[in-house]
Amino acid sequence: MHRVAAFAALLLFAGAIAPAAEPLDLPEPPEEKKEWRASGELGELLTAMAEASAASREVFEPLTAEQLNWRPPNGTHTPRWNAEHMAATQLMFFSQIYAQLDPDRHEVVRINPEQMPDDYQPAHPDWGGEQEAAQMEAISDYVQGHAYLLEGLPLDEAAPGSRWTPRRLLKRMESHYDEHTANVKKKFELEGWPAE
Repeated sequence: MHRVAAFAALLLFAGAIAPAAEPLDLPEPPEEKKEWRASGELGELLTAMAEASAASREVFEPLTAEQLNWRPPNGTHTPRWNAEHMAATQLMFFSQIYAQLDPDRHEVVRINPEQMPDDYQPAHPDWGGEQEAAQMEAISDYVQGHAYLLEGLPLDEAAPGSRWTPRRLLKRMESHYDEHTANVKKKFELEGWPAE
């Protein structure tokens, strides 16, 4: 099975559902963990994922709502779908683990958009790039801020509540941001791309 198709199938297996238009209300790290920073290999993997998210946000921030909602003539997804999909995927997979490790503070959060372009309904069609990037950043901050829960977990064994090992998930989320952001950049060169 193609890697993208396999990943989409895994999202469906994990219970991804259509997005809600409500603002996200994600928990803050406990006071005693606010200054915690991962070290060693876990720290390197978390940093690489955070950097991939930040690089992606830089691409989305200057886009207008019209550009984000633009449906390419080749039938591929809008730029907005890519932003929603990347952030929601990261949020779902990590909240599954966090909810298993600390159920009093966390629950599984599923705001995944529909997978097929014809079925997709944007969660916030009026948002510009700054707002989409801010939500991506909030999700990244949530994942990074509670990553103390990953400390001490074997990097190559399935994490609690997940089919993913921490190493595979962290690396996959890094490459997921890179791949979808590259796909969005290609749309800028297509015929009909809105100038603003």
